[in-house]
Amino acid sequence: GFYGPPWSHQDRLDILRFEGKVGMNAYIYAPKDDSYHRERWRDPYPADQIARVGELLRVGRENGVDVWFAISPGLSMTYSDTADYRALLAKLEAGANVGVKHVALFLDDVPQELLHEADRARFHSVAEAHAYVINTLKHDLDARGLALAVVPTTYTNSFGSRDYARELGRLVPPEIPIAWTGIDVVAPDMTVAEARDWSTLIRRPPFIWDNYPVNDFARWRLFLGPLRGRAPDLASAIAGYVSNPMNEAHASMLPLWTIADYVKNPASYDPDSSLAHAMTALYGANSSAMRPFVAAYGDDWTTTTPVEALYIPSRTLDLGAARSLLGEMRASLARMHDLSTTDSATWAPLGRELAPFVDSVEARIGAVQRDTMYRKRGDTLLFRSELDRVVVPRARRAPVVDGDLADWKSARWRKLFGREGTDARAALVATKDTLYLAIDVADSSAVAFSGDSATAADNVTIVIGADASGKAPRMTGKDLVLVVTPGTASQPAAVRAHAFPLTPFYQEVLVSREGYAFPTFFMQNFSGEVPATYGATATGVHAAGSSDAKRWRLEIAIPRAGIPTTRTASGTVMRMAVNVSDAKPGPRRTASLGPRNYPANPATYTEVILPR
Repeated sequence: GFYGPPWSHQDRLDILRFEGKVGMNAYIYAPKDDSYHRERWRDPYPADQIARVGELLRVGRENGVDVWFAISPGLSMTYSDTADYRALLAKLEAGANVGVKHVALFLDDVPQELLHEADRARFHSVAEAHAYVINTLKHDLDARGLALAVVPTTYTNSFGSRDYARELGRLVPPEIPIAWTGIDVVAPDMTVAEARDWSTLIRRPPFIWDNYPVNDFARWRLFLGPLRGRAPDLASAIAGYVSNPMNEAHASMLPLWTIADYVKNPASYDPDSSLAHAMTALYGANSSAMRPFVAAYGDDWTTTTPVEALYIPSRTLDLGAARSLLGEMRASLARMHDLSTTDSATWAPLGRELAPFVDSVEARIGAVQRDTMYRKRGDTLLFRSELDRVVVPRARRAPVVDGDLADWKSARWRKLFGREGTDARAALVATKDTLYLAIDVADSSAVAFSGDSATAADNVTIVIGADASGKAPRMTGKDLVLVVTPGTASQPAAVRAHAFPLTPFYQEVLVSREGYAFPTFFMQNFSGEVPATYGATATGVHAAGSSDAKRWRLEIAIPRAGIPTTRTASGTVMRMAVNVSDAKPGPRRTASLGPRNYPANPATYTEVILPR
């Protein structure tokens, strides 16, 4: 169920045999980036691919594993359309023709509103539309002796509509299992109380879709540690349990072994003992070859890894520790290569999966060593803060915010740090009461703001950090996010103020995303109430824009009264990220005020010194 390149057919066969070895009994075929599973769900699988499903079924039977065949039609399906439904049923029947007995309908990560006019005319909600398809499908699958499970659109406490979950639970027969990932997409823990709370909502015990050790959200790392945080009595409140593994099938076997230990005997499960047992069982006398990788990646996503600072920018980096670990991992890879001559099935695929992570660490170490933004002190790299400091002059006269930049001719313009060839500049001035920001971007076509979608328009995203010291490790709901678009000849500039009280999982997902533009999904699901402490800083922001055949421009006025600041020897300091996003076809072009453009990472926000 992960995003990214699907496993190979051999990977799947190896996992099925592994499952039989550790006592697991289910495998769900649901690779998000298999085009026939999701994007091309209407199209029949080619004959060779459906034949491979048949082989999975055979190997599954030999190892006591039920293979579930899943389809994910929700990106484009017209739920009321008979032809679309027939295409869905035919797709599942093709699996049944090669022996499938268990099918799953995946409706996760799809639009949370009805997209098609025919559906809006027939159904009053997405939940009603989904229930109609599920119930019709159950009727037809029952006649063929096939079992059905569902992954719904709201599958976690952390986002989505509770009304959707409640209505779906009311409309769908209670014998159909409905998946739940816990209190977050990747849940730090799972308790009986949490599961029973969700059971009340969906009118049945949920079956757990545990997003551990999946790593598609952080492709720079692995999750090799044991399962943690699952209650010993969780089984009393759920209908079943499945784990979503990593993109790396053979590396997944280590944490999956601990999951099997937990599921078989949760009352006596000990994570560290289970990991030690799994290391010995999988790798025998050569388990030490895996130890450097477990040292680097043997935790879960809630804790810090030794290589994390290479990928999540901060103010300091322990280069010595990273280089030492790199050397150990390189030596282990060489050892795996040697071991593969006598045990190819174990070590050859594992080495292939781990090698890109070692290469990545080596490349990142080289990059930061060459990066002039850091100075070296022993084995530690220190970010040169003076390179990310802006001193704002006091304005002799407040600029007129009209979008034409006439009042900025003598301003100190700064070329922004651009990617993908973005040509943009900015200037800042301040009065006692207001911070003014001017943006000038080379662009032949301004794209107007539409609804809440920052990603569909040219925009400037300004994040004002709640912690003016710059020590906050992650974005929180205390930070102020301003999304400003320049407008067009027919549409004025627009300002939207947001606070994103992100869950710990989404904090972790976004902290390493360079040039990130907060999409509609975040506006819909995470936009919380802006803290009252910002006052007019949030409510009094105003902007004006203009554009011509070559450029678009913005002037933004931000009241200073609510901006979090601190006094230093340099003056009155605030922390701010400014990300200019140019919505051209293809990869989005971005530029930033500071050299490190990570809008959800407060450690990278520019130090802005305001006039007193």
